[in-house]
Amino acid sequence: MDKVIEKKGIGKKKILYILSAVGLLALLTWAYSFSTKKIVRIESDKIITGSVSFGDFEDVILQSAGVEPLNSVYVNSLQGGVVEKIFIEDGGVVQEGTPLLKLNNPAVQMNYLGQQTGIIQNISQLRNIRLQLETKERELKENQIDLDARLDKAYRQFLIDSTLYSKGAISKLEYDNSVRENKLQSSKKYILKESIELENKNRTRQLNDINNSISSLETQLGLIRENYENLTIKAPVTGRLSSFEPIIGKNYSSGELLGKIDVLNGYKLVAQIDEYYINRLHEGQKGRATFNSKEYNLIVKKVLPEVVKGMFTVELKFENEVPEKLSRGLTAQIKISLSNNVQTILIPRGQFFEATGGNWIFVKKGNKAIKRAIKVGRKNYQSFEVLEGLEKGEEVLISGYDGLTEYEEVIID
Repeated sequence: MDKVIEKKGIGKKKILYILSAVGLLALLTWAYSFSTKKIVRIESDKIITGSVSFGDFEDVILQSAGVEPLNSVYVNSLQGGVVEKIFIEDGGVVQEGTPLLKLNNPAVQMNYLGQQTGIIQNISQLRNIRLQLETKERELKENQIDLDARLDKAYRQFLIDSTLYSKGAISKLEYDNSVRENKLQSSKKYILKESIELENKNRTRQLNDINNSISSLETQLGLIRENYENLTIKAPVTGRLSSFEPIIGKNYSSGELLGKIDVLNGYKLVAQIDEYYINRLHEGQKGRATFNSKEYNLIVKKVLPEVVKGMFTVELKFENEVPEKLSRGLTAQIKISLSNNVQTILIPRGQFFEATGGNWIFVKKGNKAIKRAIKVGRKNYQSFEVLEGLEKGEEVLISGYDGLTEYEEVIID
């Protein structure tokens, strides 16, 4: 008779052993993860916190801008030299052509005098040659008049003698002499006419060459005179002189900047903007400026894309009304609108962004702050737009993260 064999189950002791092992493994795993988690302690007075909110994101740039004239013209030393005399002080209003200062340069002066003498002598010689040609032209005209008179006399005598000879009143010899004289004077007139025509062509060509040469020499004389006169620096335009600080006895090189003249035809605002906005600013965008508690409408006139030390330059002009008593050097707060307001999650601006680039932030809970990945969008003078990672009501660390970037948790004492 077969014997039934009972199947043995897992004993209670074995189950307890397994559960104990699993618990120990979990405890070890937790302990390991805790031991590898980078934690730092920091005093509460060394951090700044901000609350996550939901509200209007004003897409504007708030920046300080300086007042500058719409147009300025640089004043340069066209010739090098030592400052001999200063005629006007910085800040004065000058008319175009007003002498500003005089430079002394003996080399330029000697060169001017030497070249001037040579050119004047050459011009004088050419003018004498031109006078001789004109005198010869008059002589030829006088010869032509004289020859015309002799021809006319010979022809009239020929007509008289022809009549007398036909009537037998004179001899054939007298008649032949009259015919010969008439032909002679006619031949002389023809030859003289050809000579005069040829002479006129040659004289015209010579006079053109002489006149061109004189004109060229006079131009050269004007240029060297201008170079000499450039030792006296004059105002290129009418306006207010600025940045003009020459010193008696100081040597300036040719082309060196001496100052500038602000043309008094209006003013603009010039602002240095963070390169973060370089792709979001363009001509025609609207803005506002505040002067003496009153707002004025602005429009972006020019965006200069060159970035220097993380900043680029924007020029704005007043759209309608212009504040009174503007002058170079005044400053004003301006707002430039980039787009319409939107409702979104916001966090206050803070120095944390310099270390994180808006990719993560410490979120505060109780006396701890845990690193969390986030995504930041636009920014303005007050807030960052949060696209992902935070919810309204949470609190975050917005102060600088120097020395904190390698940690995952901050314990706040």
